[in-house]
Amino acid sequence: MKRSAVLTAVCALSFCPILAKSRPPLPYGPETVSVVGWIRVRDFPGPPNYENIAGGDKLERYWILQLDQPVDVAGSRIDAGNEPEPNVREMQRVFLVWSDGKSYADFRKFLGQTVAVSGQLSHAINGHHHTAVLLEVKTIVPAAPSVKKAP
Repeated sequence: MKRSAVLTAVCALSFCPILAKSRPPLPYGPETVSVVGWIRVRDFPGPPNYENIAGGDKLERYWILQLDQPVDVAGSRIDAGNEPEPNVREMQRVFLVWSDGKSYADFRKFLGQTVAVSGQLSHAINGHHHTAVLLEVKTIVPAAPSVKKAP
């Protein structure tokens, strides 16, 4: 009996690092989530075909948040379009109209830096959405340590 209790304890402890690394999936909006990553700018082909800028498609430039750690995003029971997405490593950043009058220019200083961002997640629904999960930004602040990376 004593031997089986020791064996159970050893097995349980050996799985602790695995359990510690797992975290619950993030929810889609209206809940607010917080993630950490660094911001870079990426170019994508836009209309009319969303395939090739050199072939005549309009250039669309978006800010992408590269996450420090991948996250899973849970599906939504409310909105079938908000599908579960495992192992999300990047999110297209969406800035809506800021109530305090701020704009992209106010946040340009964060390009290439590690930041903590809070906001609401939504799933891509059209050709202008270039990552599976989008982040509607509510707040953005430098994260320590602030490491400059290539934008």
